[in-house]
Amino acid sequence: MKIVPLAGAMLVAAVLPAAAQDPIKAASSQYTLIAENEHVRVLRAILPPGVTTAMHAHPAHVGVTLSGGIVRMGLPDGKTADVEAKADEVMPVQPAGSHTSTNTGKTPVEVVLVEMKKAPGSTPLPSARPGMKMTPLLEDARLSAHRVSADSSFQEAAGTTHPYDQVVIALASGDIALTMDGKTTSTWKRGDVRLIGRGVPHETKGGKAPSE
Repeated sequence: MKIVPLAGAMLVAAVLPAAAQDPIKAASSQYTLIAENEHVRVLRAILPPGVTTAMHAHPAHVGVTLSGGIVRMGLPDGKTADVEAKADEVMPVQPAGSHTSTNTGKTPVEVVLVEMKKAPGSTPLPSARPGMKMTPLLEDARLSAHRVSADSSFQEAAGTTHPYDQVVIALASGDIALTMDGKTTSTWKRGDVRLIGRGVPHETKGGKAPSE
């Protein structure tokens, strides 16, 4: 799987949790579903100051922080651990497990979570693409994360497919056009997320000007 935090224009296993501990059910005020296929699930978590979520579980997952802060993780055995989340950071892959989350700061914390629903694939992931600057942020057996900027020469022809899942997370506004499932996204704002599933035909066209 590839996570693409597109910088400037865009920042580009285990079984799912039991229903009682699924975060979008157990902590529905803080977690919302963005996208899902048979391999990955993408969630948005927004934790206001002073709020503690209900105990919930994730499979192996990785987080991309949009707005940072200090989050206190509460474990089932009663232990706690404070985690500092910095804006635009890709956090290390976390193993499957249960926890609560408490925002101990004074500003909301917003994170995009990518959950891995199946065992790692074996397809090599590209480290370079024409028209795109790619800075590695995280390399793991299960995924690769890069901070990316694309210029007007970046193109993927109609019908392009990839043998891996790609999650694109916008870190700033941009005008790269992505056409998929008969719909075109050509205006991006910070925090927008798109899941391009493996084998899903799509087309992309670079924006009018280079984007960081």
